[in-house]
Amino acid sequence: MKHFTKDLLVNSDIDGGNVRVAAASFSMRGFINFQLKDYRTKNDVFNAIDKIQYIVGSTNTADAIRLMRVDMFTADNGDRPDVKNIAIIITDGVSNVNAETTIPEAEKARDVGIHIYAIGIGLSNLTELHGIASVPAKDNSLDVQSFDELKGPMKTLSSKSTAQLSTTISFLESTTNALLSNTTFFEESTADAGIPTYVIIIVTALVLMLIAALVVIIVVCYKRKRANHSSSCNIPQNQITEQRELIVQTTRQ
Repeated sequence: MKHFTKDLLVNSDIDGGNVRVAAASFSMRGFINFQLKDYRTKNDVFNAIDKIQYIVGSTNTADAIRLMRVDMFTADNGDRPDVKNIAIIITDGVSNVNAETTIPEAEKARDVGIHIYAIGIGLSNLTELHGIASVPAKDNSLDVQSFDELKGPMKTLSSKSTAQLSTTISFLESTTNALLSNTTFFEESTADAGIPTYVIIIVTALVLMLIAALVVIIVVCYKRKRANHSSSCNIPQNQITEQRELIVQTTRQ
């Protein structure tokens, strides 16, 4: 996935100052990895992309789009007002957190002048994808079944985007990557992430619960053993006296 992102940026004029790149990740919510103002060379941008940690979880596309609009495409964070802003959203799934606000958030972004390209990977339902894309959706959305199918279309899209603007592209993705020019890219990763974080958490929790249960069992067994030992040693005094009298009487007889 990161290789794919860098392939999209490889011909962009980052070093010349014509392209700026920002990145964010999202699952349950959006997380900014770096802003448009943070890096001015392609090498620095690529190094920053390599350091992005994969996030496993739900897909909150709405929060990613909101974050792009209110926090990433801002003058304080490196956006240039004289340059057209373009967002490329690449997703391999539909929103499952705040899904009802995804398209409205995209509309808000488009209303402030952000042009949105929406790309779906292996989607069975294209309603959200088309609702996110700028109008007309047929010219601003793309549906493919795998990342391999993106290579040709994305080169064309990259050239088209760079020709349209002098400096601004924002890439949002819910599992994938981004591109160039005042560029923001969001990723929430469910692929190429190794063992998912939630699996590690669940396994760790189960191991801790098992250890705790074993400790409880050991403590209970120890206490029962102590109690049995005490009861066998502490015979009531009257029983001891009666036993002695019985022995004496038996001896006398």
